[in-house]
Amino acid sequence: MAQIKVGDYLFRRLHELGIRSIFGVPGDYELALLDLVTNNSLSWKGNPNELVASYAADGYARVNGAGAFVTTFGPGELSAYCGMAGQYAEYVPVVHIVGYPAVDAVRAKRIMHHSLGDGRFGMYQDMAKNITVATAVIDYAPSAAVEIDRVLATMMRESRPVYIGLSVDIAYEVINAEGLDVPIPTGLQPNDPALERKVIDEIRKLIDNAEKPAIIVDGGAVRHRVLGETHELIELTKLPAFTTAMGKGGLDETMPEFAGVHSGAGTLPDVKKALESVDVVIWIGNYPSDFNTGEFTTVVNKEATIIDLQRFDIWIGKKQYQVSMKHLLHGLIKSISSNPIAKAAEEVTWSPYPKFDFQPDDILKQDFLWGVGAKGHILRTS
Repeated sequence: MAQIKVGDYLFRRLHELGIRSIFGVPGDYELALLDLVTNNSLSWKGNPNELVASYAADGYARVNGAGAFVTTFGPGELSAYCGMAGQYAEYVPVVHIVGYPAVDAVRAKRIMHHSLGDGRFGMYQDMAKNITVATAVIDYAPSAAVEIDRVLATMMRESRPVYIGLSVDIAYEVINAEGLDVPIPTGLQPNDPALERKVIDEIRKLIDNAEKPAIIVDGGAVRHRVLGETHELIELTKLPAFTTAMGKGGLDETMPEFAGVHSGAGTLPDVKKALESVDVVIWIGNYPSDFNTGEFTTVVNKEATIIDLQRFDIWIGKKQYQVSMKHLLHGLIKSISSNPIAKAAEEVTWSPYPKFDFQPDDILKQDFLWGVGAKGHILRTS
């Protein structure tokens, strides 16, 4: 039976998830582990400090689909927690790998550097539990593969950060490699077919009978990687498509269906007027935070039926259904492809952008910038 070092097993799994760059800061409890990085077709990207490493892995994961960074036990990992908290809040799948002291030192409660000197070695992991969806400290080689797979599978399912502590002496322990024969699941479980059909039928009924249906593309559409399905739905239905501050950049604004940005009380007048008249909204990845809603304000018609698509569930009005939006979008697109919406969608006849008084060949100068601000386009007038 094939054998593999625990550290190599971990890095092979990261490579399997599409990760090619490992960020971090070298430290004495993980120096030996880092020697294994390049053996597994991965690149080491050193950072000036751990906070930068966590943000580098964050940015990498947003583009790539998952990220990883390595720090040392104690002060190294604590320096990274601000970045991890952001990853948790914004659904970014990143694994934080922490090099731990040797198993014997931990079990004997020795006073080790980077510890608090009181024999407790689990307090940093306990802190991490508040900003991760799974943690593990691997101090027993025979269970390493199972623990690594559990934590990484949770990261991909939940699309949030996780924490793996690895004792410095365990990284080079040899284990069976048979676990690598079974890929880590990266997608969500399929929806219950009957329930998914029921939800699609209800959505179709609402859209087909609506006078002014619309789509809002929010931050969850970006974070949960359904932009491909979202654009396909918009192109298929021709419905006016709005975005939000957190959805900005996810929606192709050159599409004829692009209708503007919903930013609560700060919404542009023409866009506000359009949103006030909608009667059904497919809201993909709704994220009602203070920043994203203009301090919890909205201009969407209060009488409109909201179809709120989230990662694990769907809300239609006040009814909740346990179906994931990615699979549901596939089914909805299939339904509309075979049976198009009967009514023609409303065309976007309004401008989704601010109105500026300038010509395309004008030179951009300070007086223009402050002139625009003074007219209330950017800065609020007193």
